[in-house]
Amino acid sequence: MMVERQVDPAVDDEADRIVNPRPASKHFSSLAQRAAEHDRLYSEGVHAAYSGHIKHATESFVAAYALLFRRSTLLSLVNMHLKKGNAELAVACYRKMMNSDFITP
Repeated sequence: MMVERQVDPAVDDEADRIVNPRPASKHFSSLAQRAAEHDRLYSEGVHAAYSGHIKHATESFVAAYALLFRRSTLLSLVNMHLKKGNAELAVACYRKMMNSDFITP
Protein backbone atom coordinates (compact mmCIF):
# COMPACT_ATOMS: atom_id res chain seq x y z
CA MET A 1 0.00 0.00 0.00
CA MET A 2 1.33 3.41 -0.98
CA VAL A 3 1.16 6.16 1.63
CA GLU A 4 0.58 9.70 0.41
CA ARG A 5 2.84 12.17 2.20
CA GLN A 6 1.65 15.66 2.97
CA VAL A 7 3.53 18.31 1.05
CA ASP A 8 4.96 21.22 3.01
CA PRO A 9 2.85 24.29 2.07
CA ALA A 10 5.99 26.34 1.35
CA VAL A 11 7.24 23.61 -1.02
CA ASP A 12 3.82 23.45 -2.67
CA ASP A 13 3.86 27.24 -3.18
CA GLU A 14 7.34 27.08 -4.70
CA ALA A 15 6.21 24.26 -7.01
CA ASP A 16 3.29 26.46 -8.10
CA ARG A 17 5.71 29.27 -8.96
CA ILE A 18 7.85 26.89 -10.99
CA VAL A 19 5.07 25.13 -12.90
CA ASN A 20 2.89 28.23 -13.34
CA PRO A 21 5.30 31.16 -13.67
CA ARG A 22 4.41 34.63 -14.78
CA PRO A 23 5.08 34.87 -18.51
CA ALA A 24 8.19 36.79 -19.49
CA SER A 25 7.46 40.45 -20.03
CA LYS A 26 10.10 40.81 -22.74
CA HIS A 27 8.42 41.81 -25.99
CA PHE A 28 9.12 40.00 -29.24
CA SER A 29 7.77 41.10 -32.58
CA SER A 30 6.80 37.55 -33.50
CA LEU A 31 6.19 34.16 -31.99
CA ALA A 32 9.07 32.86 -34.11
CA GLN A 33 11.47 35.28 -32.39
CA ARG A 34 10.14 34.28 -28.96
CA ALA A 35 10.56 30.60 -29.90
CA ALA A 36 14.09 31.21 -31.16
CA GLU A 37 15.07 32.88 -27.87
CA HIS A 38 13.44 30.04 -25.94
CA ASP A 39 15.40 27.51 -27.97
CA ARG A 40 18.65 29.40 -27.43
CA LEU A 41 18.12 29.50 -23.66
CA TYR A 42 17.03 25.87 -23.57
CA SER A 43 20.14 24.80 -25.49
CA GLU A 44 22.29 26.88 -23.14
CA GLY A 45 20.67 25.08 -20.21
CA VAL A 46 21.27 21.65 -21.71
CA HIS A 47 24.95 22.41 -22.30
CA ALA A 48 25.31 23.80 -18.78
CA ALA A 49 23.66 20.71 -17.29
CA TYR A 50 25.93 18.35 -19.24
CA SER A 51 28.91 20.39 -18.04
CA GLY A 52 27.79 20.08 -14.42
CA HIS A 53 26.82 23.73 -14.06
CA ILE A 54 23.44 23.02 -12.49
CA LYS A 55 22.81 26.54 -11.20
CA HIS A 56 23.39 28.05 -14.65
CA ALA A 57 21.30 25.31 -16.26
CA THR A 58 18.44 26.01 -13.85
CA GLU A 59 18.55 29.74 -14.58
CA SER A 60 18.53 29.09 -18.34
CA PHE A 61 15.56 26.72 -18.10
CA VAL A 62 13.65 29.20 -15.90
CA ALA A 63 14.17 31.96 -18.47
CA ALA A 64 13.26 29.68 -21.39
CA TYR A 65 10.12 28.36 -19.70
CA ALA A 66 8.91 31.88 -18.96
CA LEU A 67 9.06 32.58 -22.71
CA LEU A 68 7.22 29.44 -23.85
CA PHE A 69 5.47 26.98 -21.56
CA ARG A 70 6.84 23.79 -23.11
CA ARG A 71 6.70 20.49 -21.22
CA SER A 72 10.24 19.58 -22.23
CA THR A 73 11.57 22.80 -20.77
CA LEU A 74 9.62 22.38 -17.54
CA LEU A 75 10.81 18.78 -17.19
CA SER A 76 14.40 19.92 -17.63
CA LEU A 77 13.90 22.66 -15.05
CA VAL A 78 12.36 20.30 -12.50
CA ASN A 79 15.09 17.75 -13.13
CA MET A 80 17.66 20.39 -12.17
CA HIS A 81 15.94 20.76 -8.80
CA LEU A 82 16.18 16.99 -8.42
CA LYS A 83 19.90 17.09 -9.31
CA LYS A 84 20.38 19.80 -6.68
CA GLY A 85 18.99 17.35 -4.12
CA ASN A 86 15.59 18.95 -3.69
CA ALA A 87 13.51 15.83 -4.28
CA GLU A 88 10.50 17.10 -2.31
CA LEU A 89 10.21 20.16 -4.55
CA ALA A 90 10.73 18.08 -7.70
CA VAL A 91 8.00 15.62 -6.66
CA ALA A 92 5.61 18.50 -5.92
CA CYS A 93 6.34 19.94 -9.38
CA TYR A 94 5.85 16.57 -11.08
CA ARG A 95 2.47 16.22 -9.34
CA LYS A 96 1.40 19.65 -10.50
CA MET A 97 2.53 18.84 -14.02
CA MET A 98 0.42 15.70 -14.03
CA ASN A 99 -2.62 17.82 -13.15
CA SER A 100 -1.86 20.56 -15.67
CA ASP A 101 -3.35 20.73 -19.13
CA PHE A 102 -2.13 24.11 -20.36
CA ILE A 103 1.46 23.36 -21.30
CA THR A 104 2.24 22.69 -24.93
CA PRO A 105 4.35 19.78 -26.19
